[in-house]
Amino acid sequence: MRVCTNCNQTVEESVKFCPRCGGPQDAAMYGIRDYTAKRRPIGVFGKVTLCLLGLGMVFQSVRSILLKNFGVTTPAVVYRAEQQEKRDVDDRSDPTRFELSYRYKAEGETYEGSGTMYFEYGYVTEMGTDGKPIPKTAVVRYLPSIPSWSEIVSVPGGRNSSYTMGIPNDTLIVVILALVFAAVLIHHRIVRRK
Repeated sequence: MRVCTNCNQTVEESVKFCPRCGGPQDAAMYGIRDYTAKRRPIGVFGKVTLCLLGLGMVFQSVRSILLKNFGVTTPAVVYRAEQQEKRDVDDRSDPTRFELSYRYKAEGETYEGSGTMYFEYGYVTEMGTDGKPIPKTAVVRYLPSIPSWSEIVSVPGGRNSSYTMGIPNDTLIVVILALVFAAVLIHHRIVRRK
């Protein structure tokens, strides 16, 4: 017989949990591994993956910030609109989300791009007198020094998808990067102390 470490009740030697309080008994005695003892460090593959993910986020945020601050707007023709199969938390598709492909002219050349827009009542194409669909005109923003970098600004009847939970995506990305950077600094200080 021995004594429970939680409630001082006498328990048998072969019991893993105290019958009175339910507290675990000596785990090492039964060969149960203690998972809280030590974490395995991140391997090379994990570090490379995290670095590539971070670089991708930095590239996207820099690109978006450059387009917002130094971009030039121009009209574009939407030549394709496809409803996206994005699933929400209840595993339902969002019928208002469309991926738009567009063409625009910049610096004497024709460029193509794509972007996501939300249409509350669906993407409606008007028909001309000849029975052919009339393409919608969108407003896009491109960078004059790199005209192939573009983003869709507006389409009649649509709303932009550049906000997540009411926060601009650029701001959200910068905040996430700052948090990751702070976590890495804290981690390195903790590791260096040990």
